[in-house]
Amino acid sequence: MYQTSTLDRYYHQSPHLNRIEGGKRTHVFLDKKRACNLPLISIVTIVRNSEEYIERTIKSVIEQTYQNLEYIIIDGDSTDQTLNIIKKYSNKIDYWLSEPDRGIYDAMNKGIALASGEIIAVLNAGDYYLPNTVELVIALYQASDKKHTLIAGTTQVTTRHGVTYNYVPILENIDKRMSVPQPSLFIPIETYKCFGLYSLNYRIISDYDFLLRIHKNIRLLCIPRVITHMAPMGASGNYFVKNIELHRLRVSHGAHYLYSIMIMLIFFLLNCLRFMLEKMGIWWMAEKIIYKKYDS
Repeated sequence: MYQTSTLDRYYHQSPHLNRIEGGKRTHVFLDKKRACNLPLISIVTIVRNSEEYIERTIKSVIEQTYQNLEYIIIDGDSTDQTLNIIKKYSNKIDYWLSEPDRGIYDAMNKGIALASGEIIAVLNAGDYYLPNTVELVIALYQASDKKHTLIAGTTQVTTRHGVTYNYVPILENIDKRMSVPQPSLFIPIETYKCFGLYSLNYRIISDYDFLLRIHKNIRLLCIPRVITHMAPMGASGNYFVKNIELHRLRVSHGAHYLYSIMIMLIFFLLNCLRFMLEKMGIWWMAEKIIYKKYDS
């Protein structure tokens, strides 16, 4: 049965018995909302076993020039050196925790519920902001009517095969595909309060489900430049699982069951072809052709 997660549920959720926590918030109460007249923005990083990439992500946030920024990291009980790297920057991070979770979207929901900001972004480990990204976001946000106004910019993506392309947000295409890059998306807390958080019914496409649920009730303002770099695909790069979840999502949003099955079978065959080309070492050639449209 489909169930939407809510902020209220996460506000009242008990911490895991093995939770480890740190950051500035654990030592002193910081009421950043009264720190200055600028809107408080909260950035949430979720991570598990990403010792190779987490430091770059952290640095890209703490080196932002915007003055009223809160940074929260949710670690899913990492077993490598990730937690030690987080602790290294503990005096620059407002709050971090490490505990077992129920997946990516459970971690995202935890972070959003812990955030104090007026506007919230989720930056996964491995992704990173370009300099002055938050300044650009806030300038556009303050010039808007703010209510259910989401901000997004172009995300530069590098695939596992080294092909780079620009992922430009286009809300009008959301019915067809995930056309808004999550790493460059900034969402007001009021939108989460009104429409709920990310569903735990999906392992890797709940961000798409969220936008499908809300897109008719929001406004998306776009920054016409690259503001975020996205690492090679992680969980969402599991194409066979993603195909099954997209079928469930289409049906839940009103698509005819047999039509959705047909689409799923087509993409299954395409994924088989992709897998074969990867084994042959020539998938990068196909990627160059496929992703050319994103830069057009």
